[in-house]
Amino acid sequence: MRWRATAPVLAQQAALDQEQGRRAEALARIAAMRAVAVTAARAVPGAATPVMQAATDYARDVDAIRGAGDAQSKQLKQKAFDAVRAPKAGW
Repeated sequence: MRWRATAPVLAQQAALDQEQGRRAEALARIAAMRAVAVTAARAVPGAATPVMQAATDYARDVDAIRGAGDAQSKQLKQKAFDAVRAPKAGW
């Protein structure tokens, strides 16, 4: 599913934008992430609820960032890293 690879990357980029005070760019990345979520939800209706909830969570986390290096920023970056690059159980 494209969502699993795209959303964390967009969220991480939005977090960096938010940290650096580029709110408009962060909002644009969140909008792009929501568009990918809607596409994924339409493609796999059974996954619609968790996908849309994850998009909402990422957006909320980005909005909570107040500056470079704050706790919310670090937490979101770790969450995004784990979603894309961390080893999964059973591998």
